[in-house]
Amino acid sequence: MVTQAQKVQYFRWLSVRGQLRLEKIGMKSSGGALRPRLSKELGLMPRDSHDKYIAVVQKKLDEVFALAEASVAETGQLK
Repeated sequence: MVTQAQKVQYFRWLSVRGQLRLEKIGMKSSGGALRPRLSKELGLMPRDSHDKYIAVVQKKLDEVFALAEASVAETGQLK
């Protein structure tokens, strides 16, 4: 069974990936740059490229999706 926490985590990473893509093409947000806020969590330097951040976030998305997929395969249900 996919837990609520896994769902929240997956959609959080989707949102972060979208924000990074927009930031990469020049869109600014009122909260400031996202990379410095994510640097400690992802283990990257604040000035690393957007592409590097997007690749790490995509890896996180793939991990969460694989966990959810395995859970569904075990139980046969998605809640």
